[in-house]
Amino acid sequence: AKEANMGEIPHGYIFAIFMVSCMIGSCMFKYLYPAIPGVTLLTGVISFAAVGLMPAALGNGQFGFMGLLLGFCAFEAAVGFYWPLIAEIRSAVIPEECRSTIMNFFRVPLNLIVVVVLYHIGDLSDVFVFRFCVFLLVISAYLGSILVIPPKQSPAEMQSTEVS
Repeated sequence: AKEANMGEIPHGYIFAIFMVSCMIGSCMFKYLYPAIPGVTLLTGVISFAAVGLMPAALGNGQFGFMGLLLGFCAFEAAVGFYWPLIAEIRSAVIPEECRSTIMNFFRVPLNLIVVVVLYHIGDLSDVFVFRFCVFLLVISAYLGSILVIPPKQSPAEMQSTEVS
C-alpha cells in the first residue's frame, strides 16, 4: 500500500474479498469440526493463520500485491474458522453459569495489552509488527499442540487398568 507505482488501491474490493474469505473459513468449520477434535483443529487453524501472515512478515516485496492479498485471505479464512471453533471449545470447557465472568477476567488484561501496544505502534515498523504476530501465532500453535498430546496415566491409574 505504500508503493508509489501501485496507483489507487481498491479498498472496497479488498474488504469484500476479506469478508468472503472469513465466511469461507466459517463454512469450512461445519465440515471439519464433527470429524476432528476441537483442540486439534485449533492448533491447525492457528498454524494456518501464521502461514497466511508470512508474506507480510517477510516484508521483502518478493510476493507482490497478489501474494500479500492471498496471504491475508488465508489469514482471514483462519479467523473465520477460529470464532465458531473457539465458541465450541469455550462451551465445552467453561460452565455456562460462570462463562461470562471468567471471560471478562481475561478481557481486562487483554484490553490493557492492546492499549499499550497501540500507544507504541508508531515506533514499530509494519514488518516488525507482522513478524511479532507470526511469532505469537507459532508460540500459541506450539502450546496448543501440547494440549493435544494425551496426558500420561499416573501409576495408580495404570494399576487399576491392569487389574481389571
